[in-house]
Amino acid sequence: MSLGLTGMLWAWFAQKNNNPEWQPKLLGRDITPQIRMGGMVAFTSLFLLWAIGSLIFGLIGFGAVLTVGHAVCHQPVKDYSQVLEDEGTEKVAMTGDVV
Repeated sequence: MSLGLTGMLWAWFAQKNNNPEWQPKLLGRDITPQIRMGGMVAFTSLFLLWAIGSLIFGLIGFGAVLTVGHAVCHQPVKDYSQVLEDEGTEKVAMTGDVV
């Protein structure tokens, strides 16, 4: 719903911003189309962060938990010195195991 609202707002803004007769003023000064575009980008960023920020940060946290879980369950190579010596040759498999 928030993405739909944002899309409708951008469609309205794009139509309005391209109209040369639309010259809003702020504190008695004209606001240029570039400043209006920057303001719209800032507003959209803050709105989407507010609307779907918890989803984004939740997914980042879930990804971190999965990454740590994978690292805990991963069985490391026992002899790292052999891996470093064989790194330039084709004795090391894709998983890092010494063949």
